[in-house]
Parts: sequence; C-alpha cells; structure tokens
Amino acid sequence: DRADGGLRAFGLAGDPATAQGRGDRILLFVNGRAVQDRLLLRAVREAYRGRLLSGEHPQLVLFLELPPDEVDVNVHPAKLEVRFRDENAVFSAVRRAVLSALESGAPGAAFFPQPAPAPEAAPARRAGLPLEPPKFSTYGQFRAQTSEALRETPEPAFRPAPAAPQPEAAPPAAGGMEYLGQVAGTYLVLRTADGLALLDQHAAHERVLFENLRAGRTRGQAQALAAPLDLELHPDEALRLEQIGRDLERLGFRFEAGPGAARLTALPPGLDAGAAKGYFRAAVSGQSRNLEDLWVMLSCRSAIKAGDALARDEAMALLESWLACPGREFCPHGRPVLVRFGAADLEKLFKRR
Repeated sequence: DRADGGLRAFGLAGDPATAQGRGDRILLFVNGRAVQDRLLLRAVREAYRGRLLSGEHPQLVLFLELPPDEVDVNVHPAKLEVRFRDENAVFSAVRRAVLSALESGAPGAAFFPQPAPAPEAAPARRAGLPLEPPKFSTYGQFRAQTSEALRETPEPAFRPAPAAPQPEAAPPAAGGMEYLGQVAGTYLVLRTADGLALLDQHAAHERVLFENLRAGRTRGQAQALAAPLDLELHPDEALRLEQIGRDLERLGFRFEAGPGAARLTALPPGLDAGAAKGYFRAAVSGQSRNLEDLWVMLSCRSAIKAGDALARDEAMALLESWLACPGREFCPHGRPVLVRFGAADLEKLFKRR
C-alpha cells in the first residue's frame, strides 16, 4: 500500500516462490474497475525482475486509485482497457509499490534476525549482519583472501560430552545463522533461529559476483594470457563485437579484432580459458541485450559450481559476503538462493503433526 504523487497503489503481491507458468492470476483494477493494461503489467513485471525465472508469472492483485481526469476508460467497448494521462507517473508508482512490498516482506527477511548487542570485546563479525563489501570477487580470490579470523574459528564439537562438563566452542555463525556443513557438494547447511536452511553455493556466489560487477568493485580488472586465444567470427558476430566491445573491456576482456576474427589477450579474473572463450562467443552471438545481461552471464560462468567442495573458512567467507549483498534472496537469474525449513515444516516432514 503506497501513495505517490496523488496515485495510490495497494493490494497483494505474491511471494516469488508461488510463481506459476501462466499469467492469469495477475488481477488489475483501476478506480475499482477490472482492466487489462500492458503498462500496469510491465510495471509489475519490472518490480519482480530478478526474482522470477524466464516464463514464470507472479500471483498479484493490484488496485490503482487516481483522479478520474488522469485516466480515460472509454478506449475499449467493454471498458477493459484504459489510457493514462501521465504513463510515466503511473508506471513508477506501481513499480515502487510492488517493489516495496517485495522488499519489506521478502522470503529471506525472517532468516536474518537482529542479534542481541554483543559485548564490546566481541569480534565485529559476530555483532550482527556484516555490511562491509564482499571479501572476494572470484572463487580463487575468496580461497586466497579468507581472513585469519575465519581460519581461527573453532571447529564445532561433534563428539560425546566428557564426563566433566566442558564449555564447547560455538559453530561458526553469521547473520544469526550457524554453519553446520556442506551437503552434496552444493548446499551449505545452516541452523536458523527456528529451524534449518540450505544455501545454494553457486547461486549465492553468483549474487556476490553480480553485485561486485554492478558496484564496479572488479570492473576492468584483467589477467593476461600466456598464449592468446583466437576465435573465428561470423560477420554478424563481428558486428556485435563492435557494438559491445567497450562493455567487454569494462568486464576485463582484452582483445584485438580483425576481419572475421578476434584474439583474446587477457581475461576477467577467475575465468579460465575455456569458460572465457565460451562466454565471449555467447556475448557476440547476441545472448545479451545490455551490460547487465553481460554481468549476469559472467557471474554465472565465474561462480563456484555445484559439486565444488568448500573448506569451512571458505563456506563462511561465502556466507558473509552473500549476507552483505542487496537482493540476496535470489540469484541474478531469479532462482532462490536460500530454502528454509521452520520447526513446523520439520514436524510435518516427520509426521509429528
């Protein structure tokens, strides 16, 4: 429910986790009248951008109220379509209202309770949700740059209690969650305040890399190749390279373009030659429409993969860096990063209720 410049947009915005493959559960009303309007649909989809996969549609009921002289309802015989006097204002108001609802009631919001104030002597990373910039931009860098504080974090005690009570070291924790281990080489197991959560390490690292690129933290960094990579280009690919060449250089690619060919001389950090060649080919073939699409593609190809074993300090570095990211509940493709099982969910799984 948000009022903005004489316009009021209110209703119910469905959790992205409840998205479906058909768009017939997006219900739109203007001054109490049911309508079908492309502008309102576009504003809704823009608010959900990055939270849904391609082909998914949200469930939503939206009511828009505005002065009668700001909307024309007589452009369709059945009055199903409308025309707004100030389309930009309507688009912005609806987008902001839906986005505000998604951000305030995001599925991940309950996963990060604010901890009680820590004693002054406690390390800063224990005091609450880490807000410093992510500590790494690639898998190799976060392996190399993990702090000594994380390396010295005690191992959790998974052993029978001794006869005499002994204080046990606490498991590594961040953002109100305790790291317990890795499952299937892909998911980080976390104890939350009311249950359990699984973090997809590839999706989480994608979000970290994407936010680093968007914030310009790794922009333009490059690693030189010992031997250049040569690629043949179709005329359409050569033309596309002319159009996006500057954007590729911002990402860290260095190349020489010639008739029907390109020679790569340097790559973004963290990309091996094979992945870089595939990325470059995908970029010039038109799989990206803009710089943000290039960021998404590069984040995916640079991120740690499913099946990559992580040491405890590496998992903690990833968790803390991900917690510092905006929009952390979803990867840049719109997939969920964290799945949570509350106490009630666990009881149902074990048929206790």
